Amino acid sequence: MWPFWTLPFWFIFPSIADEPTVLASQEHLGLKSPWIESVDAQQNYKQSALPETSVSELLAAGDRALKEGDYEAAISSFETAIALIESVEAEPGNTTDAKGEALAGLGEAYMYTNAFDQAIPIFEAAIAHFSPGMPVSEIDFATNEYGSILINLVYFLGQAHEYSAHFGTALGYYHQVLATENTDLLSPQKRLDVLIRQGIVEGEIGQYSQAESTLQQVYALIGQLEESSTEHQDWQKAD
Repeated sequence: MWPFWTLPFWFIFPSIADEPTVLASQEHLGLKSPWIESVDAQQNYKQSALPETSVSELLAAGDRALKEGDYEAAISSFETAIALIESVEAEPGNTTDAKGEALAGLGEAYMYTNAFDQAIPIFEAAIAHFSPGMPVSEIDFATNEYGSILINLVYFLGQAHEYSAHFGTALGYYHQVLATENTDLLSPQKRLDVLIRQGIVEGEIGQYSQAESTLQQVYALIGQLEESSTEHQDWQKAD
Protein backbone atom coordinates (compact mmCIF):
# COMPACT_ATOMS: atom_id res chain seq x y z
CA MET A 1 0.00 0.00 0.00
CA TRP A 2 1.28 3.48 -0.88
CA PRO A 3 2.31 5.83 1.94
CA PHE A 4 -0.45 8.43 2.37
CA TRP A 5 1.78 11.23 1.15
CA THR A 6 2.18 9.60 -2.26
CA LEU A 7 -1.55 9.08 -2.82
CA PRO A 8 -3.25 11.32 -5.40
CA PHE A 9 -4.31 14.70 -4.08
CA TRP A 10 -7.99 14.16 -4.82
CA PHE A 11 -7.87 10.80 -2.99
CA ILE A 12 -6.64 12.46 0.19
CA PHE A 13 -9.10 15.36 -0.03
CA PRO A 14 -12.18 13.94 -1.83
CA SER A 15 -14.65 16.27 -0.13
CA ILE A 16 -12.64 19.32 -1.18
CA ALA A 17 -12.24 18.13 -4.74
CA ASP A 18 -15.92 17.25 -5.19
CA GLU A 19 -17.47 20.32 -3.58
CA PRO A 20 -16.60 23.59 -5.33
CA THR A 21 -16.87 25.98 -2.42
CA VAL A 22 -16.54 29.50 -3.73
CA LEU A 23 -14.11 30.73 -1.11
CA ALA A 24 -11.57 28.39 0.37
CA SER A 25 -11.71 29.96 3.80
CA GLN A 26 -14.54 31.30 5.94
CA GLU A 27 -12.33 34.29 6.79
CA HIS A 28 -13.62 35.89 3.60
CA LEU A 29 -17.19 36.01 4.87
CA GLY A 30 -18.40 39.01 6.83
CA LEU A 31 -19.90 42.43 6.57
CA LYS A 32 -16.89 43.49 4.60
CA SER A 33 -14.66 41.44 2.36
CA PRO A 34 -10.89 41.75 3.01
CA TRP A 35 -10.30 43.77 -0.14
CA ILE A 36 -12.94 46.30 0.91
CA GLU A 37 -11.34 46.65 4.34
CA SER A 38 -8.01 47.15 2.60
CA VAL A 39 -9.43 49.87 0.39
CA ASP A 40 -10.80 51.69 3.44
CA ALA A 41 -7.48 51.44 5.26
CA GLN A 42 -5.15 52.15 2.35
CA GLN A 43 -7.04 54.68 0.32
CA ASN A 44 -9.21 56.76 2.66
CA TYR A 45 -10.79 57.82 -0.58
CA LYS A 46 -12.88 60.93 -0.93
CA GLN A 47 -16.42 60.84 -2.28
CA SER A 48 -17.16 64.52 -2.04
CA ALA A 49 -18.38 64.62 -5.64
CA LEU A 50 -20.61 61.57 -5.19
CA PRO A 51 -24.00 61.13 -3.56
CA GLU A 52 -21.99 59.56 -0.73
CA THR A 53 -24.84 58.32 1.43
CA SER A 54 -26.47 56.46 -1.46
CA VAL A 55 -23.27 54.80 -2.64
CA SER A 56 -22.19 53.92 0.89
CA GLU A 57 -25.61 52.53 1.72
CA LEU A 58 -25.65 50.42 -1.44
CA LEU A 59 -22.21 48.98 -0.69
CA ALA A 60 -23.21 48.26 2.91
CA ALA A 61 -26.43 46.63 1.72
CA GLY A 62 -24.49 44.47 -0.73
CA ASP A 63 -22.03 43.36 1.96
CA ARG A 64 -24.89 42.59 4.32
CA ALA A 65 -26.72 40.58 1.67
CA LEU A 66 -23.57 38.55 0.99
CA LYS A 67 -23.26 37.71 4.67
CA GLU A 68 -26.92 36.71 4.87
CA GLY A 69 -26.72 34.58 1.73
CA ASP A 70 -29.12 36.75 -0.28
CA TYR A 71 -26.96 36.83 -3.37
CA GLU A 72 -29.55 38.20 -5.76
CA ALA A 73 -30.05 41.18 -3.45
CA ALA A 74 -26.27 41.61 -3.27
CA ILE A 75 -26.02 41.62 -7.06
CA SER A 76 -28.76 44.24 -7.28
CA SER A 77 -27.10 46.47 -4.68
CA PHE A 78 -23.64 46.31 -6.24
CA GLU A 79 -24.92 46.78 -9.80
CA THR A 80 -26.94 49.82 -8.71
CA ALA A 81 -23.90 51.25 -6.93
CA ILE A 82 -21.76 50.80 -10.05
CA ALA A 83 -24.37 52.48 -12.26
CA LEU A 84 -24.65 55.39 -9.86
CA ILE A 85 -20.87 55.81 -9.62
CA GLU A 86 -20.46 55.66 -13.39
CA SER A 87 -23.14 58.32 -13.88
CA VAL A 88 -21.08 60.68 -11.73
CA GLU A 89 -17.74 59.64 -13.23
CA ALA A 90 -19.02 60.88 -16.58
CA GLU A 91 -18.29 64.36 -15.24
CA PRO A 92 -14.57 65.35 -15.39
CA GLY A 93 -12.68 64.91 -12.16
CA ASN A 94 -15.22 62.69 -10.45
CA THR A 95 -13.73 59.27 -9.66
CA THR A 96 -13.89 56.97 -6.68
CA ASP A 97 -12.45 53.65 -5.56
CA ALA A 98 -15.94 52.73 -4.40
CA LYS A 99 -16.37 51.32 -7.90
CA GLY A 100 -13.57 48.83 -7.24
CA GLU A 101 -15.31 47.75 -4.04
CA ALA A 102 -18.60 47.30 -5.86
CA LEU A 103 -17.00 45.29 -8.66
CA ALA A 104 -15.25 43.00 -6.16
CA GLY A 105 -18.48 42.43 -4.25
CA LEU A 106 -20.42 41.82 -7.44
CA GLY A 107 -17.91 39.23 -8.60
CA GLU A 108 -18.17 37.44 -5.25
CA ALA A 109 -21.97 37.43 -5.45
CA TYR A 110 -21.89 35.89 -8.93
CA MET A 111 -19.50 33.22 -7.64
CA TYR A 112 -21.95 32.26 -4.91
CA THR A 113 -24.71 31.82 -7.49
CA ASN A 114 -22.38 29.57 -9.53
CA ALA A 115 -22.41 32.13 -12.35
CA PHE A 116 -18.67 31.71 -12.81
CA ASP A 117 -18.57 32.87 -16.43
CA GLN A 118 -20.24 36.10 -15.34
CA ALA A 119 -17.87 36.52 -12.41
CA ILE A 120 -14.75 36.34 -14.61
CA PRO A 121 -15.17 39.68 -16.48
CA ILE A 122 -16.30 41.34 -13.24
CA PHE A 123 -13.14 40.31 -11.41
CA GLU A 124 -11.08 41.34 -14.45
CA ALA A 125 -12.72 44.76 -14.34
CA ALA A 126 -12.02 45.07 -10.61
CA ILE A 127 -8.36 44.16 -11.17
CA ALA A 128 -8.11 46.67 -14.02
CA HIS A 129 -9.63 49.31 -11.76
CA PHE A 130 -6.88 48.88 -9.17
CA SER A 131 -4.09 48.29 -11.69
CA PRO A 132 -5.03 50.22 -14.84
CA GLY A 133 -3.18 49.40 -18.03
CA MET A 134 -1.34 46.45 -16.45
CA PRO A 135 -1.94 42.89 -17.71
CA VAL A 136 -2.93 40.64 -14.82
CA SER A 137 0.07 38.37 -15.37
CA GLU A 138 2.46 41.31 -14.95
CA ILE A 139 1.11 42.65 -11.66
CA ASP A 140 3.71 42.73 -8.90
CA PHE A 141 1.73 42.47 -5.69
CA ALA A 142 4.71 43.45 -3.54
CA THR A 143 5.26 46.82 -5.22
CA ASN A 144 1.70 47.73 -6.18
CA GLU A 145 0.04 50.05 -3.67
CA TYR A 146 -3.12 47.95 -3.97
CA GLY A 147 -1.22 44.68 -3.62
CA SER A 148 -3.30 43.28 -0.75
CA ILE A 149 -6.48 43.89 -2.73
CA LEU A 150 -5.17 42.60 -6.02
CA ILE A 151 -3.80 39.33 -4.64
CA ASN A 152 -7.29 38.47 -3.37
CA LEU A 153 -8.90 39.42 -6.66
CA VAL A 154 -6.44 37.37 -8.73
CA TYR A 155 -7.02 34.37 -6.45
CA PHE A 156 -10.79 34.63 -6.89
CA LEU A 157 -10.35 35.12 -10.64
CA GLY A 158 -8.41 31.86 -10.62
CA GLN A 159 -11.26 30.15 -8.77
CA ALA A 160 -13.81 31.47 -11.26
CA HIS A 161 -11.76 29.99 -14.10
CA GLU A 162 -11.32 26.71 -12.23
CA TYR A 163 -15.06 26.29 -11.72
CA SER A 164 -15.59 27.17 -15.39
CA ALA A 165 -13.23 24.26 -16.24
CA HIS A 166 -10.57 26.66 -17.56
CA PHE A 167 -7.97 24.68 -15.65
CA GLY A 168 -4.85 25.93 -17.39
CA THR A 169 -5.83 29.55 -16.87
CA ALA A 170 -6.74 28.92 -13.23
CA LEU A 171 -3.41 27.23 -12.61
CA GLY A 172 -1.57 30.24 -14.01
CA TYR A 173 -3.32 32.57 -11.57
CA TYR A 174 -2.67 30.24 -8.63
CA HIS A 175 1.02 30.11 -9.54
CA GLN A 176 1.11 33.90 -9.70
CA VAL A 177 -0.41 34.24 -6.24
CA LEU A 178 1.85 31.57 -4.71
CA ALA A 179 4.96 33.26 -6.11
CA THR A 180 4.40 36.00 -3.52
CA GLU A 181 6.78 35.63 -0.59
CA ASN A 182 5.48 38.59 1.40
CA THR A 183 3.49 37.12 4.30
CA ASP A 184 1.74 40.44 4.81
CA LEU A 185 0.15 39.92 1.40
CA LEU A 186 -0.19 36.13 1.51
CA SER A 187 -0.60 34.69 4.99
CA PRO A 188 0.31 31.03 5.65
CA GLN A 189 -3.40 30.17 5.91
CA LYS A 190 -4.16 31.87 2.58
CA ARG A 191 -1.17 30.11 1.00
CA LEU A 192 -2.62 26.82 2.24
CA ASP A 193 -5.97 27.66 0.62
CA VAL A 194 -4.33 28.40 -2.73
CA LEU A 195 -2.10 25.32 -2.58
CA ILE A 196 -5.15 23.10 -2.06
CA ARG A 197 -6.88 24.60 -5.08
CA GLN A 198 -3.67 24.30 -7.14
CA GLY A 199 -3.34 20.61 -6.27
CA ILE A 200 -6.94 19.92 -7.24
CA VAL A 201 -6.45 21.58 -10.63
CA GLU A 202 -3.20 19.71 -11.23
CA GLY A 203 -5.06 16.47 -10.62
CA GLU A 204 -7.88 17.52 -12.94
CA ILE A 205 -5.50 18.03 -15.87
CA GLY A 206 -3.44 14.90 -15.22
CA GLN A 207 -0.37 16.51 -13.70
CA TYR A 208 -0.20 13.81 -11.05
CA SER A 209 3.43 14.21 -10.02
CA GLN A 210 2.93 17.95 -9.56
CA ALA A 211 -0.26 17.29 -7.60
CA GLU A 212 1.58 14.93 -5.26
CA SER A 213 4.33 17.51 -4.80
CA THR A 214 1.70 20.12 -3.99
CA LEU A 215 0.12 17.70 -1.51
CA GLN A 216 3.44 17.37 0.29
CA GLN A 217 3.62 21.18 0.52
CA VAL A 218 0.09 21.20 1.93
CA TYR A 219 0.97 18.71 4.66
CA ALA A 220 4.18 20.56 5.50
CA LEU A 221 2.32 23.85 5.82
CA ILE A 222 -0.44 22.25 7.91
CA GLY A 223 2.27 20.99 10.25
CA GLN A 224 3.79 24.46 10.52
CA LEU A 225 0.41 26.03 11.25
CA GLU A 226 -0.40 23.43 13.90
CA GLU A 227 3.00 23.92 15.53
CA SER A 228 2.55 27.68 15.51
CA SER A 229 -0.91 27.31 17.04
CA THR A 230 0.42 25.02 19.77
CA GLU A 231 3.24 27.42 20.59
CA HIS A 232 0.75 30.28 20.78
CA GLN A 233 -1.48 28.32 23.16
CA ASP A 234 1.51 27.39 25.34
CA TRP A 235 2.55 31.03 25.42
CA GLN A 236 -0.95 32.08 26.50
CA LYS A 237 -0.95 29.47 29.29
CA ALA A 238 2.47 30.62 30.49
CA ASP A 239 1.28 34.20 30.50
